[in-house]
Amino acid sequence: MVKSVRFSFLAIALSAFLAGSGWAACPDGDLDGNCRVDFNDVKLFAEHWLAGAGSIADIVGSDGVNWGDFAIIAMNWGAVGEPSGSLRVTISSSGAVVAGAQWRVDGGDWRNTGATVSDLSAGSHTVEFKEVGGWTKPADEVVQVN
Repeated sequence: MVKSVRFSFLAIALSAFLAGSGWAACPDGDLDGNCRVDFNDVKLFAEHWLAGAGSIADIVGSDGVNWGDFAIIAMNWGAVGEPSGSLRVTISSSGAVVAGAQWRVDGGDWRNTGATVSDLSAGSHTVEFKEVGGWTKPADEVVQVN
């Protein structure tokens, strides 16, 4: 789900978008996308047993679903990954962009319009905007990565 936060000031408008929540470092063997290897993954594995290459349960080798794939599930049994997401900010005023408008998240590197920061942990993050001559800098915004 894409969420957005919008700010407007003078002739510049900035938009911060969550560019799709996801999971960083999900363990191999997580077939159902909940970032943990559990009985749901074994069920999906069984439903795809002996399916061809490209199946959701074809974890290794691209050789179809077989014992090698089951071994990955067994090795990572009970493993849990960490939730994360991405943030993309678009500066919609071309004049502000030409003047050097940029943004950053959590005090990181300054980024241009349309850039995406990935692998942000789930939770609150602060988006800051760079001072640009002739434009009014918006206040910092707190965004939530789900």
